Amino acid sequence: DVEKGTIQPADATHKPLETMVQAKTSTDGSHTLALRADNTVWAYGLNDHGQLGISKDPVSGGGAYVNRDPSGTEPGVKGSDDPVQIKVYQWRQNGNEIEILGERTTQPKFIDISAGKDHSLLVDKDGKLYAAGSNRYGQMGFDPKLTIKATTNGVGVTLGKPVTVPQDEIDVFLEVPMPAGVKIVEVSAG
Repeated sequence: DVEKGTIQPADATHKPLETMVQAKTSTDGSHTLALRADNTVWAYGLNDHGQLGISKDPVSGGGAYVNRDPSGTEPGVKGSDDPVQIKVYQWRQNGNEIEILGERTTQPKFIDISAGKDHSLLVDKDGKLYAAGSNRYGQMGFDPKLTIKATTNGVGVTLGKPVTVPQDEIDVFLEVPMPAGVKIVEVSAG
C-alpha cells in the first residue's frame, strides 16, 4: 500500500519461459540474428561460413544459397539482405561422421541468440543449444576431427551419395550434443 508506506509483493505467478521472450538482436562480424517475440529466429547478412544457417546445395561445391526470403530475391549471394527464418536440421553420428539428415519436422521455440564472428548460437525453451557456421576450432560444439556429410541438398532433396561439408562452413543449425541433464539458459558466441 503506497499510502501506508508498505510495498506490496509483485504478482508471483510464473509464466512459461517462452512467453517471457522479448525481441532481441545480436550481431558480430557481418551478420545479424533477430529473436522475435514469437520465439522464431531470423538471420541476415554475410553467410561466408554458414553462420546464418541458410542451407546451400552441397553438390555444387559452394553453389547458390537457398534464399527463403518471401520477397523472391534471387539466390546466389553468400547471405541475405532480407531476414530469413532459420530452421533446425536433424543429424546423427555414424562412427567418425556426422550426417546432416534434413530439416526437423517441428521447429523449436527459441529464447536466446548470439552471433559470433563466423558462427551463431541459439538456445530453445527446453535448454537445448544449436549452432551453425564455422566449427574449425570446435566452436559449434562438435569435434573438428569428425567428417560432416550432407545427405540432402539445400531444399530437402535426398542426395544419391552424401557430400562432405567443410568444418568451417556448416550452413545449417544443428543441436549441439550436451551431457545428460544440462540445460542452457543463455549463450554468448564471442
